[in-house]
Amino acid sequence: MTGARARSFRNEPPSLRSGLVRRPRLLAELAGRFDRRLTVVVAGAGYGKTTLLSQAVEENRLDPRGVDAWLLVGERDRASAHLLGGLSAAIAGDPEAAPDVDALCDLVLLRAPESVCLVIDDAHVLDGSDTWDLVSELLEHLPRNGHLAIGSRTMPALSVRRLQAAGEAVVVEQDDLAFTADELADLAGAGGLGASADDVRLPSWPALAVLTASAGYDASIGYLWEEILRPVEEDRRVALGCASRLDLLDDELVAAACGDRWTAADLVAGLPLVDSLGGSHRLHDLWRAALADVAPTVAWRAALVRAADVLLARGDLVRAVKAYRDAGEPDRVVEVARRFVSLPLSTGLNRAEAEVLFDLLPPAARSGPVGWCLESVLLSNADGVHRALDQMLERATASGDDEMRALAWWRLVQLQGDSDPAAMEVPDELRELADAGWPLARSAVALVRSHEAQERADVAEAIAVLDDLGGPHPQTRKVAVGSRLLALGQPELVAVTFDDVLAEDAADPIAAQAVWFRGDVHPDLAWPIAEAMPAAYGLRRFAGVEVPLLAIVASVALAAGHTEEARALADRALGRAHLVVSRLAL
Repeated sequence: MTGARARSFRNEPPSLRSGLVRRPRLLAELAGRFDRRLTVVVAGAGYGKTTLLSQAVEENRLDPRGVDAWLLVGERDRASAHLLGGLSAAIAGDPEAAPDVDALCDLVLLRAPESVCLVIDDAHVLDGSDTWDLVSELLEHLPRNGHLAIGSRTMPALSVRRLQAAGEAVVVEQDDLAFTADELADLAGAGGLGASADDVRLPSWPALAVLTASAGYDASIGYLWEEILRPVEEDRRVALGCASRLDLLDDELVAAACGDRWTAADLVAGLPLVDSLGGSHRLHDLWRAALADVAPTVAWRAALVRAADVLLARGDLVRAVKAYRDAGEPDRVVEVARRFVSLPLSTGLNRAEAEVLFDLLPPAARSGPVGWCLESVLLSNADGVHRALDQMLERATASGDDEMRALAWWRLVQLQGDSDPAAMEVPDELRELADAGWPLARSAVALVRSHEAQERADVAEAIAVLDDLGGPHPQTRKVAVGSRLLALGQPELVAVTFDDVLAEDAADPIAAQAVWFRGDVHPDLAWPIAEAMPAAYGLRRFAGVEVPLLAIVASVALAAGHTEEARALADRALGRAHLVVSRLAL
């Protein structure tokens, strides 16, 4: 990589200004980043996240406990390859030193016994991209001397709360970052406003406090209102009040939230503290405070719901669910979760989306069947998944939620089909649900019958009963039937062509496997497609999907003569095999 490209990575924290308020209470928390897997500093703009992280890095240089590898995220880092290059440059000074996460972890391991903390600042820029999957994989696979610290305006799409509950993560949040009375007194003294904490009238919001201390009290939210917002026509002020609650504005979202009178650019024209990102615009969080009471509650909540509907239709699940939550629509959050948890694990939610959904569920739903279903897809081992599905079934039965009961049975039957098909049977409860017409319950019964016929070596019957396999979504039937036909050694019956696989851009591993197994494609043509699948697809999912996928891709590599790549893929599959049931591991 050229020197010019290398300089595009921002691998040094910003220089600290003189006169900054030192914050020992927070720096002590960050000093522990070398003792835990994850440290998160999360708050809106202007709360001093970057300054605090920079101070922590500076303190560590004076009295080292480990090595900090800094990366300030930019828009280009929304591409996984660029983010890998930036992290590689931060650790080794060479953006090409780590072509994948495994190599990145090796760079960290090479520094052992020295501890290495990867500091990723402005990580909220990654929201809405698949790059969070890479960070999640990195967090999972970092060696013991590796640690991760993240500064972000939004909670990272990682298992933050779960790690926090296990004592492996610390979260410094917005309330923690707000200036205390003593810190405001220090700031007031430095700014010449008087050092008595009793007399200090600075806001606790750090950015505005610093602005006020240096420029006087006119530089307050009131000043923003008087000087900038008051001259703006009322209809536009109300629209801004609604739109300011969305973190990123574009024309379609503005039209949904505020009507088609304004484009996004027209709405923010002339306003300071606005970042423009291509055709999108981000209002500084100062505007949220200044605009907080401009729009009636009923208006901005309705605007958020309309915008969330657009985001959901786009497939931007995380932002949509956050908008529903902020609009005070917990039922919509649960509705979205129910919609997505019933999709096949191989094509539905990715891991990052499942984690965000779980975190945003209302507490009652989190402990109910939907929450336990999400828990089951987030757990890393087969026994844990089975226990979570048992809990899901119990909670669904207790609450009379037959849809979730049917889904729990469907997942439990699938799990048993992978682990012990000879012991499969149809319990009375499952038969009753199937007789009542629940599609996934009928699918579960059909799956049991297919396995029973397979155990009798009656392949024709094992295929015939698949007519009832499916569920409420066409994709569920496509994946379920395709998987069974492959397991029965009948790839020629899978309704897919090589052109279909190309059109799907390698998004369906079942289809790709069928085409490969029946010999429709030469290994030299298959390898470029298969090679991309683990990175673009498998790692976004779960071990039960990833392990067989890696194994199949390894066989393609071997057939195409790429022995080293095949060995690496097989080793990765073996490394994850302890997380899946024995038959999949085999």
